[in-house]
Amino acid sequence: MTRSALQGNTRLLDEMVGSLVSNAIRYNRRGGSVHAWVLPQDGHPCVWVSDTGIGIPEEAQPKAFERFYRV
Repeated sequence: MTRSALQGNTRLLDEMVGSLVSNAIRYNRRGGSVHAWVLPQDGHPCVWVSDTGIGIPEEAQPKAFERFYRV
């Protein structure tokens, strides 16, 4: 198993991961699933959240991380 560690502002990292997981749950379908993990990519840890929900339309994806943006 490869180990990864996130470094940074603990409060902001907690808020970021919490928001991603919360949205994955909120916009999921009934009986769906949510998975979250940290994996290395190009030598850096990356947070991945996957769900079986409605998704974000491709044209809206560039704005997905703008504050208060909603699809």
